[in-house]
Amino acid sequence: MRIVQIATGVALLLSGSLAMAQATCMDTESFDTCWQRLYDAAKGSSDLSGVPAKLAATEMNAARARAATAQTGADSGGTATASTLTDLIPLFDALGLIGNSDQSEGTLAFNLNFLLPVQEADKNMQLQLVVNTSPEPLTQLVEAFPETVRAARNSELQKDIGPFGDSRAELTYSLVNSRFGRDFTVARAQLAPIYEGAWARVGMPMIDGAKLDAQRAALTRLARDPAPAARSVATTTPFGSYPAELNTLRDELKQHAAASASVIGAATLATQNELASLSRLAALVEQQPQLLFSLSHDIRDEVVGPEKTSAKLTFETTRYNLGAFLRGPGAICKSGAVQSGQQEYARCISALNSYVDSTDEALKTQPRWKLGAAYHRVKAINYSYPDDNVALNLPETDRLEVTAGWGRPLQPVKDADRIDIEVGYDSNIDGDTSNKERLKATLTYTRRVGGMDMPFSIVYANKDEFLGEVDHQISLNLGIKFRPPVSAPK
Repeated sequence: MRIVQIATGVALLLSGSLAMAQATCMDTESFDTCWQRLYDAAKGSSDLSGVPAKLAATEMNAARARAATAQTGADSGGTATASTLTDLIPLFDALGLIGNSDQSEGTLAFNLNFLLPVQEADKNMQLQLVVNTSPEPLTQLVEAFPETVRAARNSELQKDIGPFGDSRAELTYSLVNSRFGRDFTVARAQLAPIYEGAWARVGMPMIDGAKLDAQRAALTRLARDPAPAARSVATTTPFGSYPAELNTLRDELKQHAAASASVIGAATLATQNELASLSRLAALVEQQPQLLFSLSHDIRDEVVGPEKTSAKLTFETTRYNLGAFLRGPGAICKSGAVQSGQQEYARCISALNSYVDSTDEALKTQPRWKLGAAYHRVKAINYSYPDDNVALNLPETDRLEVTAGWGRPLQPVKDADRIDIEVGYDSNIDGDTSNKERLKATLTYTRRVGGMDMPFSIVYANKDEFLGEVDHQISLNLGIKFRPPVSAPK
């Protein structure tokens, strides 16, 4: 058996050597086109170029593609369908302007990142205008009218609301560095030694530096040859068009192109195979903690209610992620020695495979925790309708809101059902008796069928006026909210 294995190995090596030996350049090809053809043939059909940076970029693109189809959930600060998922990337629609919308809630979001000075702001920043397409007059104002005219006045006030009469401008910034943010372009810098190590381990040993030097020398002679015949020849000139006096140099360039292209293509293919297991790094990047800061301002017509300015800080985290790996079993991967492709590289790859294998299912179903704190300043507003003897004065108030959330998919599959829980406490910190403290808890089950989200929520509030727009109120403090199927982000 051992002899058969050796014979098979020798046969494979000979076949590879014969293939390289048979690889030749045609007279109709130039140095550049011949080199590219033979390189592509040796490398295979993959789109990867073999350069470690390009390999990492491919992982980044794959991560962004997965994020673009992931469930983004809902920003639960103030809505009844809570979620602990907050992804900035999926909110950017292919049309470029129309963004995240919720038809059943009557909201439409316009992405305004083109107004930001940072050209690639979508990676860690988002500017949006969220418009309520079904605005209503302030409830306190409507209830201040006598019951006999309340319905009529409500209709009149409704007509006074403009198309943007209940809107919110919001700027969200996500801190992106080695510890926070799900941006593969940043993680790539941390992972660069691993990619370089893969090239050094399997790709670089296959390349003969002396032969590459000889090729460069031949190309230099072609470029600097003072002979008149050489002035009309370049690396883009077909070999069949070379003058007769350059036949020797032409044959040399043919040999160099055939040899180097085949070897470098084979080295690239070997590196790609070595890096195949690293594609799972993207899954760890997608689970990175996030630290988000939001600044928003509610723009409202007078009858809708007072305008409000808010600042919010949100922290999201998971147990298994890239940072946890690099701080724990993958600490060796941060060593610069990994890029040499030697013992440290092997230990890094072993640690990565062990970590991802042991957490494979957990990465797909692990809980995500969210903590948030927000400060709100609500402007004062005064209403006066003497004919109906209505005078409503709402003073300026300051509020502090604290939220905690937990959520997870229920199955380790794409588009799995998920469950989310959020508890929020909104404190009236200025002591105004007309603005009561609020406690609200939401349990949401989201069913996804055929790319459609069907959330069902149970909402609790310490006062019935804080339940929000529930579809069915069970008791004074409890309500149910459900929505018709909503198309998931494409």
